[in-house]
Amino acid sequence: MKLLLDTCTFVWLTSAPQLLGEGARAALDDAGNDLYLSYASYWEIAEKHRTGQLSLPASPQLWIRDRMKSHGVEEAALEAEVIFLAAELPGDAKNLFKRLLSAQSIRGGYVLLSPEARPDHPGLRVIW
Repeated sequence: MKLLLDTCTFVWLTSAPQLLGEGARAALDDAGNDLYLSYASYWEIAEKHRTGQLSLPASPQLWIRDRMKSHGVEEAALEAEVIFLAAELPGDAKNLFKRLLSAQSIRGGYVLLSPEARPDHPGLRVIW
């Protein structure tokens, strides 16, 4: 199964795994699953670091790549169709990253590992 990690899921996986939900832990532990991190999450992590909401021991570029490599996470590029779908999903500008990850999951056939169910995003599959 292709799993797209919500930004908080990636941060918790790499630094506070006790915060992960039971379903998320089981999915992450299944060696048959492939793990992906969206470029939207790169952006969100960098933005949170820049604004002081997320403290990292290194620059976001180094930290993200190091943690991805050590946890076997691949990158998931954003495509134009994902951006257009995200613009159609309910939510305001404050929820931009949530909408991007939902759209990427729907369009790319991923299951989103997220603590936030999004019932207003039709076709989205979530595990937590």
